[in-house]
Amino acid sequence: MGSGSSGARAGRGSGWAAAVLETAGAEAVFFIIAWYASARLYGRWLSKVAMILLALLGVAAHGLPEYAFDLRNPRKDLKWILYVLAIVFGVGGAVSLGLAAAGLGSLTVPDPTRLARDALWYLAMVGFAEELFFRGYVQPRLNEVFTREYGSLLGFRCTWHQGTLITAVFYFGLPHLLTGVNPFTGEFSLGAQTLFVAASACFLGLIFGVMREKTGNVLLPTVTHFSVVYATFSLFPAVAGGLAGIVAPAAALFIFFLKPFQDFLGEEF
Repeated sequence: MGSGSSGARAGRGSGWAAAVLETAGAEAVFFIIAWYASARLYGRWLSKVAMILLALLGVAAHGLPEYAFDLRNPRKDLKWILYVLAIVFGVGGAVSLGLAAAGLGSLTVPDPTRLARDALWYLAMVGFAEELFFRGYVQPRLNEVFTREYGSLLGFRCTWHQGTLITAVFYFGLPHLLTGVNPFTGEFSLGAQTLFVAASACFLGLIFGVMREKTGNVLLPTVTHFSVVYATFSLFPAVAGGLAGIVAPAAALFIFFLKPFQDFLGEEF
């Protein structure tokens, strides 16, 4: 997020209970709407629109500098957006096609209409909606009161804050455990796949959060979030299938964290 001055943050390092109640309440409202919409077959769009509106209400309620989508350096934002797209879809695509050609998948010609529809959904209603809520509203709100600073991430030097960690784990990652729960329908399921998704979301939520802190806006986190989920759940499985569709996104992320992410953390915005 846009961290603002450390002095201003320290001056607001109290009132944590109010911040937690406010943000947790907003997320609880989202879940209630999402569960009800699912039970009534209103579709996923309603819940995501609700998430966007809740985020905008939260930002409007505070209007602090940290909540503004600060375009500190648009050229560098664009540079890293293109970098992420190239790695996820370029490198990941090459890996998926190579594995499929080696017999670890089955090359198919996907339906372009479905891929375009999925791209719109994952960009607007997953990447943007979730990043606006979690990194645009919840994270800066919590960083006002959870002011402890950390000096490194994944062994790389960078400065980030405790509110970012709390958001990634308790607001973004662990709530993925509730994807198989709906009190309106009596559904309750918790399997190994859900546990893996929740653990992955904790990690990726932290990465998205640090991106938000460095750039001051949700553009790069939105594109990175979109790229990962679209490649994992739509594009690569549709094109390569089998093991190739699963391994390719992981390989792309591994390459990104091998060196480019370290360069990103050292970048000045």
